Amino acid sequence: MARYAAGRVLALVPVLLIVGVTVFLLIHLIPGDPASVILGPEATDTQVAQLRAALGLDRPLYVQFVVWFGRVVHGDLGDSIFLRQTVTRAIWDHLSPTASLTALAEALALAVAIPSGILAAWKRDTRYDQIFMMLVLLGVSIPSFWTGLNLIALFAVALRLFPVAGYVSPAHGVGPWLGSLVLPAAALAFTQAGLIARMARDSTIDVLAEDYIRTARSKGVREPRVLARHAFRNALIPTVTVVGTSLANLLSGAVIVETVFVLPGIGNLAVQSISRRDYPVIEGVVLLVALVYVIVNLAVDLLYAALDPRITY
Repeated sequence: MARYAAGRVLALVPVLLIVGVTVFLLIHLIPGDPASVILGPEATDTQVAQLRAALGLDRPLYVQFVVWFGRVVHGDLGDSIFLRQTVTRAIWDHLSPTASLTALAEALALAVAIPSGILAAWKRDTRYDQIFMMLVLLGVSIPSFWTGLNLIALFAVALRLFPVAGYVSPAHGVGPWLGSLVLPAAALAFTQAGLIARMARDSTIDVLAEDYIRTARSKGVREPRVLARHAFRNALIPTVTVVGTSLANLLSGAVIVETVFVLPGIGNLAVQSISRRDYPVIEGVVLLVALVYVIVNLAVDLLYAALDPRITY
């Protein structure tokens, strides 16, 4: 397993290289010039040219990429054009809201999806299963920003139970911190819970058809014990794949939700950087998301062996 993990870590280098090249080229194809945005519409062509030269934007594109990627290899993501700080520092300052939001949304999704999926498999083809499938379809179909707006209208504006927007640091208390994250986390979790619950249901249905489940039932083992001890663990392997993917999707999907709830996270930073044409920050955020995807996929692959001893690497 150690050799397999080491190989996957080494494979991270070409993945980041491909992502870096693609993002770098796509970003520079976006209309607009950072120098023109900084100086404003009243700047002369000479002033814009001087600022472009100072920022290194007048160099050929391949030279800019070589310089940028060379710094990335050494752990330096460069400096933000607008924030007057390093990209690493900018990402770190905005990481706490996104990490908190992602963790809470994943916890809510798992708390709802796993029990619901297993219960739906147990009550297959019943009224409960039909209601469950309808809710799953709604969760997968409704975009998170629309869910967030409705949650704001109901729980923040009408009932006044939670703040409309904004983020409270954990340093100001656990209660206010959770209160600022409940609505955006619920908006994110609703979609992911549908995907996880559907996979948990389908996996549990397959497991319940196995011979060892019928044997356990024939021995008089009670159904809750059959589900919890015999079916649950074996149904987790395909479900874990969806959970890992959903965790990475939550990080990238937080862009829209953070904008709706005005959370100062990575997503909000990315949106502002795109509008400002802040190339180094955009590239740094995308590389971070790609890195998270690779790490989560590696963790999921290694978790397979822990769930099923028959799996070896």
